[in-house]
Amino acid sequence: ARGGVLQRLDPAFGPWILGSVGDGPYTGQRPTVALPERHRAGAKRVRRLQPPRVVMLGRAAERFELPAAAPCPVYWINAADPRAARAGCRQVMVAGEFQSRAIAGARLTGDPLLGLDALPPVDTSEELCGRFREFRARDYWISYFAATGEGEEALAYGVFFELARQRQGLLVLAPRDPDRYEPLYRESLKSPRPPNRHGRLMTSYVPHQTRVYYVEDEEAMNRLYGCVDFVVAGATLDERARHEPDLITPMAYGRPVIVGPAQRRHPAVESALAAQVVLGADHTDGLVDACRLLATDPGRRESLGRTARSWLQHQVGATDRVLQLIE
Repeated sequence: ARGGVLQRLDPAFGPWILGSVGDGPYTGQRPTVALPERHRAGAKRVRRLQPPRVVMLGRAAERFELPAAAPCPVYWINAADPRAARAGCRQVMVAGEFQSRAIAGARLTGDPLLGLDALPPVDTSEELCGRFREFRARDYWISYFAATGEGEEALAYGVFFELARQRQGLLVLAPRDPDRYEPLYRESLKSPRPPNRHGRLMTSYVPHQTRVYYVEDEEAMNRLYGCVDFVVAGATLDERARHEPDLITPMAYGRPVIVGPAQRRHPAVESALAAQVVLGADHTDGLVDACRLLATDPGRRESLGRTARSWLQHQVGATDRVLQLIE
């Protein structure tokens, strides 16, 4: 996503050089220049380079001295600190209403790093959701650990059984990698409550005695977002799960989302956490607490899901809005 933003900037303003201000190494293909903070070396380098414009991105390691040193217009995209408004920028742009209220004079553009030109399609199936009618009749909660990766299914089981000690519910579990479907299912048979498999359900509904509903159908994985109470995003629970986390699809369905401690630098995870439209859990106990909150508080579920979808709608077209403000 970050590369896409820069690709849109190139034809409009010419080639860009990335200024490195953080501790982590840059692994992309674009030319970079180090801007060290010590002895104001970075500020001196910006002044010496004489760029036609400077773009600050996100927190930019809180390097507020760089805009003051730049001999050109400065634009701050995805600003997250009120001090950005006092740094001498021509435009300060923010991703969400939360930052807009916190930063005086900021322009609410949405987050161009998400690269959203449209929301994903929403396909809520009454027939599919009707499979859970016995759970709805008993007011059981339904959790969805979606698109899980390596190391995350065991955590899903642990969290679910911790919650079920207090109030009964259902764990919908959908691993992302088809190569892991069968091994994970066979491992789950060792549980005292083996799962029901979505593809082999012999009735039109899921019996209320079911504790784990195991999904191995990619089409159903997306449509199930419309049937559950809350979603725990796969690839955010364990660093070994290296696929892209998907927060966008469940938020488009208006479902509240919980993210774990992994992949916090992913654009969607970082932006959604900054906007406070998802719940973040830094450890297992925090994940249990977040799931318990959404399992037991329908009002909080509805509010968070509605807020997340509204925020997501504001992200559509953000790149175009940002480009229009850069001169």
